[in-house]
Amino acid sequence: HAQRLSQSAHLLVASPIELNISSELVQTLVNSQVVISCSATGVPAPSITWTRDNILLPSSLYPQVNISGDQLIIPNVLLSHEGYFNCTAMNQVEAQSAQVFVDVIQPPIVTAVTTIITTREGHQSVLTCSVAGDPLPLLEWEKIQDTAIDLSNIHSVYSNGTLVIDSTDRSDAGDYICRGVNVGGEDQDTISLNVHFPPIITSQFSDQLVAPGDDVSLQCTAEGNPTPQVSWEGPTGSIPSSTPGRLSLTNVLPDAEGEYTCVATNYIQTVSSKVRIIVTALPEVTIIGGVQSVIEGQSTSIQCQILAGNPVPQVSWYRDNQMLTNELPSISISLSNLASTLSLSPAVRSDTNNYTCKGVNVAGSSESTVLINVFSPPAPPQIIFLLPLVSTPPSPDTTSLFLNWTMEEDGGSPILSYVIRYTALLATPSLTQEEVVGTDPRELVIDLLVPYTTYEVQIYARNLIGVSTFSEASIIRSLILHPSVPRDILLSSPGPYTLTCSWGEPIPTNGPLAFYEIQYQLFSTSQNNKIEFLEVSGEILSVNLTGLMPQSAYSVSIRAKNRDEQG
Repeated sequence: HAQRLSQSAHLLVASPIELNISSELVQTLVNSQVVISCSATGVPAPSITWTRDNILLPSSLYPQVNISGDQLIIPNVLLSHEGYFNCTAMNQVEAQSAQVFVDVIQPPIVTAVTTIITTREGHQSVLTCSVAGDPLPLLEWEKIQDTAIDLSNIHSVYSNGTLVIDSTDRSDAGDYICRGVNVGGEDQDTISLNVHFPPIITSQFSDQLVAPGDDVSLQCTAEGNPTPQVSWEGPTGSIPSSTPGRLSLTNVLPDAEGEYTCVATNYIQTVSSKVRIIVTALPEVTIIGGVQSVIEGQSTSIQCQILAGNPVPQVSWYRDNQMLTNELPSISISLSNLASTLSLSPAVRSDTNNYTCKGVNVAGSSESTVLINVFSPPAPPQIIFLLPLVSTPPSPDTTSLFLNWTMEEDGGSPILSYVIRYTALLATPSLTQEEVVGTDPRELVIDLLVPYTTYEVQIYARNLIGVSTFSEASIIRSLILHPSVPRDILLSSPGPYTLTCSWGEPIPTNGPLAFYEIQYQLFSTSQNNKIEFLEVSGEILSVNLTGLMPQSAYSVSIRAKNRDEQG
């Protein structure tokens, strides 16, 4: 037999490896799971391996890194897993590699170094938080309940997580949040800042006015940190109280009056505030001396002493229920020690009055009154009536005036007398006379005056202080009286039928002469002779009687008459 020999062979045509990896960068949070796929194609079919730092995975050097087929699985990522991982595809022909970077992100972890910080006002405060995370978180600060406040404007904020308050104020006290933020999230912690400051007494006190027997209760409150201890001290020492800060006094008597002090204390400082308790008493004032008398133009003063009163009374002066002040004319008021002095300088007649000193405090009032008499010469009298009169008994040569007057102001002193001055104005020289009369009645008849003469009449009064000025002058003319008989009558006969009659003017005329009446008749024993009348002007002192019988005797009489046809 013949033997056939044969041989077969496979021809494998190689193709390049194509490597595909799911991502070149994988970002993941710590403790998360990461799955990275790596696939490859090629002829011959390549195999896939994973390495890190040239160490084939899986490896005990990198726990929790698993390989499943072409996938790299990290079920619980740690920070140590961050880095490059290599995927390699290999066959008999070639090998291809690709890298993927695993970026492990750790969320922020913020921890307050000290959660409670206590400092004193004015000192520096340092608030520190530690922060961890990858990437490194940005640290922010916030004060609770103070939103919208940029702390960096008033404090120093450092990048290492420290907040520095250079001079701490009590308003800085509170809770501060330090917050860390990165792409993995945020975290925060809280620091409480407790600021100690000295006490401040917030109560406001004024003097306490208390009537004897009343009670007093005052509450003193204070702020401070630590909370201050509040107590009271009185004039005799510490005052116990069952309620902190309360002062309670019952049935207050005058010996309880004095200064009381509220004391607030903490370890930083002790402060105090004082209040005065005044146990009131009614005022008592008195004016030294009795009735005061002064002459107008001089000065006088009265003093009002404060005898009692608590608080010290305020003293005022009154006249006619009107309060007096230094702004009033001639009034001066001064206060020294426990006395008030009222001065009148100069005193005038209208100052005569009752003057009252009044002391007033919260307990009540007291007053004392004294009379000040200001004396002066009297005011001038006032003439009421001035009338011409016929003299009593009637006189052919003199006349009278009736005078009546009133007295408005005697100057505070009784009138001793009145002086009446009267002057004949047209006399040559003018004749002035005075009469002194008593005080009652206020009237006078001035006698022995020249008839039909103009008189000026004035009055002044006299008291113990002096004399008044003259009253306003009153002018009056005395009454007209009958003129006296014409003087030195002469008769002559210039012819057989005429007689010339001349005479002299009567003295006194007792007024202006109006005319002369001449009566004449034939002188005989017969009773039937006719009487003839002739009137001539009062300025004529001679007249001719005509139509007479020759060689006959005549009787002639002349009578002067005034304008009232008296004569």
